[in-house]
Amino acid sequence: MSRRIYPMHLARASRNKGLGLTLAVFCLLVFGLTVVKLSAQTEAANAPISAQTR
Repeated sequence: MSRRIYPMHLARASRNKGLGLTLAVFCLLVFGLTVVKLSAQTEAANAPISAQTR
């Protein structure tokens, strides 16, 4: 069974790839910001007490 590929399908496939790439970049951005924020909180928690009171 062969299936015809219409120009509309090619345009939608291209749009879907672009949307998927955008979603992946957004997820990586949120993940990166989360890692940075958590590592900053960990460093603050491990700092000496004299450094925390200043």
